[in-house]
Amino acid sequence: MISSKKIIFAFFIGIILPLSVFSQVSVEPSDDFYSDAIGWELKGYVKRLPQLRPFPVNVVYDVLKTVESCDDNIEAKKARYYLERYFSNSCTVSAGVDFKAKYTQVELTGNDAREKYADSHRISGETYVSGDFYKGLFGLSYNTGAIVFNDGNDYSSFYGKYMEPNRELEIKNAFLDFKNVDCVFDVNGVVTFGNENLYGSIGLNKTGFGRFPDSSLIMNPNGYQALNATINWQNGFFDYSQYFGMIGAWNRFSQNEFAAGKFLSFHSLRVPFLDDRFALSYFESVVYGKSFQPSYLLPVPYVIIANVAGYCENVLAGVQIDWKPENFFMLTASAAFDDMKIKKLLKLKLNDAAIRSAFTFGFVYTPVDSMCNLISFNYDLVTPYCYSYYDTSDGKYNYMDYTNCAVPMGLSLPPNSDRISLKMNFKPIPNVHLTTQTTFIRHANPYQSLEAEEVLSLYSNGSDGIYSDGTVKANVNGLDSALDVTDFLKQDTIMYVMQAAFNLDVDVFRKKNNSVILNFGYTFEYVRNDGVDSPMYSESYSNVEEVTAARKDWEKRVSDLFNHYFAVSAKVFF
Repeated sequence: MISSKKIIFAFFIGIILPLSVFSQVSVEPSDDFYSDAIGWELKGYVKRLPQLRPFPVNVVYDVLKTVESCDDNIEAKKARYYLERYFSNSCTVSAGVDFKAKYTQVELTGNDAREKYADSHRISGETYVSGDFYKGLFGLSYNTGAIVFNDGNDYSSFYGKYMEPNRELEIKNAFLDFKNVDCVFDVNGVVTFGNENLYGSIGLNKTGFGRFPDSSLIMNPNGYQALNATINWQNGFFDYSQYFGMIGAWNRFSQNEFAAGKFLSFHSLRVPFLDDRFALSYFESVVYGKSFQPSYLLPVPYVIIANVAGYCENVLAGVQIDWKPENFFMLTASAAFDDMKIKKLLKLKLNDAAIRSAFTFGFVYTPVDSMCNLISFNYDLVTPYCYSYYDTSDGKYNYMDYTNCAVPMGLSLPPNSDRISLKMNFKPIPNVHLTTQTTFIRHANPYQSLEAEEVLSLYSNGSDGIYSDGTVKANVNGLDSALDVTDFLKQDTIMYVMQAAFNLDVDVFRKKNNSVILNFGYTFEYVRNDGVDSPMYSESYSNVEEVTAARKDWEKRVSDLFNHYFAVSAKVFF
């Protein structure tokens, strides 16, 4: 249980220091504005939006001014609310405190039917200064500060599985440790030049791509910031976006250590047709490291460049299809291909095709004259070992896997998983935002498919740098059985996760540049076979019997449990 001294200290920090719960809209790709903007595009109030989020501050302003003058009074009010919230003051500070709690009931552990309960709490204070400035084609947005919280509790443990938000990702190198509290710094800023048709930007921020505001196969807004440069070009015939980011490689032997020299290049070409009812996009992403390769800044296929260079880089190529059969409704589907055996795939022998890919499809719907702002439904799938990459170029750091400072840049799901999610956004009035989400997830550890002899050979030189938890960090060092088959969810032990969540933001007071925002959140979660995503093997083994015993011990550790997550916060902006 948290001590009273920690509560008093964190509350003092939260009240005295200037804090902010919301990042500036032009540095935060998960801001509420982007959910509304998708709806405005579907309704035809604004033209095609840029492919990459966040947008430059002048583009955000132009979108809001366009919607403010539309005939839809409900949407016009929302636009005016955003204009006041973001542009009434070029610099914003605030103060507040945040409380989170988690209660867990373990229903079944191994083969022993018994119950036990556990709870944990966390209080944090955050200090931020944020603002926007633009004049003509030039724009500047920033949001920088620090987060102070009681130690001993990992922030991600206060969210359901694979639901971690993009804030407060606690990269240890940014920590300052005190006696009773920890502090982590969070810095975001973007400088842009251009207009909605052609602009470039340089910044340190998160980036999102795709039709779902809080998820992406290839550029997930729930990732980690990166020093980056982007170019966006839109005209009546096509839209082109290019991104280059300097990201962090993680140490295989110490996950809290990171190194520079890892790079991400991304580009996407979108072609709309049939009066914007259809749009076809081709996108590519490549991760490489230890040496900078300027060829990946060229607007040519990365697959060809990598093939010429020897195919040593981690290249993902994909397509996205958008279809708007009616106004207010869009069907979207996308796939990112890592590796596969084409001949087996064409013969529809999917398990023999060794597919290393991620898929997502669903719809986005924005009702008319309704307090429901946006409804999104999506099905996501990640096959085993997708996004992961065994890097042999360095004995210590992984420069090739699809992570930034060990945080996944693709879907938040680990490999060998799928997910169905329905999310609804309600705005009965502009200053009240209610979000509900229902999710069902399946996940299995692909290491369970390996034969004991293969595991023995994998761990013959020890366990350092080998992760058998089934996440994007997992590797099999080129074992043939893992590379020759897909084995999607064919393991004996499957984890099932069911979640129901709601989150309420209420702007209870606003006068000029001053406002008070309250937040309430609750998530219910049931997990069957919790622990499947924990390491299966953790030491060197000398014989098959030891491997078998380790696997059986892992199978006994899984448990069924219920989780309850609570969140309350109060923020004062001025």
